[in-house]
Amino acid sequence: MKNKKRYKVRNWKEYNQALVKRESLSLWLDEEVIKAWYDVEKIDDRGSPPTYSDVAILCALSLKVIFHLPLRATEGLLCSLVELMELPIKIPDYTTLSRRQSNAVVRYESEEHKE
Repeated sequence: MKNKKRYKVRNWKEYNQALVKRESLSLWLDEEVIKAWYDVEKIDDRGSPPTYSDVAILCALSLKVIFHLPLRATEGLLCSLVELMELPIKIPDYTTLSRRQSNAVVRYESEEHKE
């Protein structure tokens, strides 16, 4: 077995700050997304029209995929984020997400897979 080169930390202050920043979370919703959160189109099909737009459903399902969450936890995460951001929007419940996820396509592309 070959000996690996060991990296020696020379600047502990910067190293510690980098470790702390690595787990920070920044999230924002664009004004256009907030305006398009609710579905306002009238449809002639039977039943009530959807309350939430596809944008809202995709936002929730994207967080579900990124953080590997079940639907109830996704609803909870979104509720807490909206509360922290003081946004005047309601969050779709997990049953709505469950029904609408069958028609939604969430694309997740990590930095590693970009070409």
